[in-house]
Amino acid sequence: MPQITSIPHFGDVNQNVTIVQQALQQALKLTAFSIDGIFGNYTQKAIVKFQKLKGFEPVGYLGPKTLKALKLELITQSNNKGYAPLSWEFEQPERTAWSDVTYQIIDGLFDIKLSNCGDIKDFRTNFKTLNRQQKINVWSEIICRICYHESGWNPCSWMFESLGTDPVTGKQVKSEGLMQLSYQDLPNYPTLPCQFSWSNDKTLDQNDPNKTIFNPTYNLEFGINILAKQVQEKGTIALSSGVYWSVLKINGKYSKLPQIQNAVQLFKLV
Repeated sequence: MPQITSIPHFGDVNQNVTIVQQALQQALKLTAFSIDGIFGNYTQKAIVKFQKLKGFEPVGYLGPKTLKALKLELITQSNNKGYAPLSWEFEQPERTAWSDVTYQIIDGLFDIKLSNCGDIKDFRTNFKTLNRQQKINVWSEIICRICYHESGWNPCSWMFESLGTDPVTGKQVKSEGLMQLSYQDLPNYPTLPCQFSWSNDKTLDQNDPNKTIFNPTYNLEFGINILAKQVQEKGTIALSSGVYWSVLKINGKYSKLPQIQNAVQLFKLV
């Protein structure tokens, strides 16, 4: 399986772009596609074409699901790009794998969906003065803190919700995993990348760590994309209504906004 060391972005010129271009050329059978190592309009259009072919949201940038479909492997080393360790790593260093996934997903979403967030200053007052890497680090810690208050950083956490019947499972709605998501989110967010499989999970015990909804990568990927969609459409992380996570609801009964904001403000960047 071809390997890349970082996710290419529009305007990049490097070997990782070349590897992506080669994968796109093979997948789309493009005979006139230029393999030049430059991520420009033609490469972006090819990504969109491939995403449409696979039934993914045609966003034109590379995320975990698109990389997997292109049969490309992202080789990461914990914090090898200078990111500060996220809070969940302090108790269990093996959670660096969660951090790597979070950095990767946010990196792919940042410029398009997360860069114009109206209330980000409430979470980090000096956000505008930070460089891009530090901003991604701040967003990653926000995700880390949401997970703490939603699941206690337990990837197998779950709870019943008073939201009626889940149309996917035919059972009472349950919130599950690091970001406390549900199977009904699949039809609710049909264009977002999600690798949950109820057909697989329904045969397993409700506490089985092999359930796809408990998979930290799958849960983080879908949950971060849900938050990014909200930020893109609403312009803020915290909302007084229509927010997915109760911990982010302004003046909500279960709101943890002050705790999350304070923790992110104190988070030590590199």
